[in-house]
Order: sequence, then C-alpha cells, then structure tokens
Amino acid sequence: MRGINIKQRRKEDYMNELQIVEHKNQRVLTTQQLAESYGTTNKVISNNFNNNKERYEEGKHYYLLQGNEFKEFVQSSNLGTQISSKARSTYLWTERGAFLHAKSLNTDKAWEVYDSLVEHYFKSQEAKPSQLPSNYKEALLQLVAQVEANEKLELENKEMKPKALFADAVATSKTSILVGDL
Repeated sequence: MRGINIKQRRKEDYMNELQIVEHKNQRVLTTQQLAESYGTTNKVISNNFNNNKERYEEGKHYYLLQGNEFKEFVQSSNLGTQISSKARSTYLWTERGAFLHAKSLNTDKAWEVYDSLVEHYFKSQEAKPSQLPSNYKEALLQLVAQVEANEKLELENKEMKPKALFADAVATSKTSILVGDL
C-alpha cells in the first residue's frame, strides 16, 4: 500500500514539474513534453499523428503553429530546448490530442500518464480563474478565440439539432416509431 502512495506522489511531482504551456487560453503540451511523459520519442508521436491524421482535428486535438504565430509563441513561451531553433512550426497537443496519442501507443505507461495529465495538468487549469488580458493585443486575441469557440459551438448545435429532434420524438412516443414516419 505504501508503494502506491510513493508512486502516486512521484507522478504528481512529475506533473507539477511540467512547464505549463497555454495557447488560446487552453493548456496544451508540446510534442516533446508529450513524448517524455509517455516514455517515447518525438518521432513516435509524429508517426502516430501522421498514421492517424484523419482522426485528429485541428483546434480540437492539436494546434499547428506556423509563421508569425509560431515566432510569437516561441518568444513568449520560454520553452528553451522544447523547440529546436531550426523549427519553423510546432504542434501543441490538447487534452483530447493527448488521449488519442495514449490510445495509439496503447501502453500501460501511456494510459497511466494520461490519467495523471488529466488530473494534475489539464484539470488544474479549471480551478484557475480566466486571466484578464494585459494589453490590447491579448484582449483582441482572447475575443477572437472566444468568437471562434462560440461559432464552433453554434455549428455543432446546428448539426446536432436533427438528432436531438429524432431522440425527442422517440423518447416521447407512446407507440412504436418507424424512421420513415418521421
């Protein structure tokens, strides 16, 4: 029993040592952080992504930073050796992206670490109040991010409306329903 507590404490310590990286007011992980956490290499993470690209959605599972956005991120993030000085782009992985990588790796360590990442890295952000922007540019970026998130939710709601109507019709029906009758 005591060994479990020590193991748990080590995982929590490791999660606390992870440098917090945020993009669009969301905690994310660099490819290197993800690889180190899961006990693998950047190349394996990249191969998993490339082999399953159709399962990943930009903005939901990852962010690809390129050009000025990449340069600004590198300058403001203090990631040091996390990103090669030769790099011209980088992937940042969301909680959902980290899940897909754990699923692809399918090792006990990846699942164990994913669980700890959710508990101690991604979820700890939820308790933190949203930060007010310190300048006009940050305020505009937060506004744009929120507008984009709202538009995405509106689109999802629009796509789900027929399904919700169908589910409601089935749930409230007192007799059997044929799909052709709807």
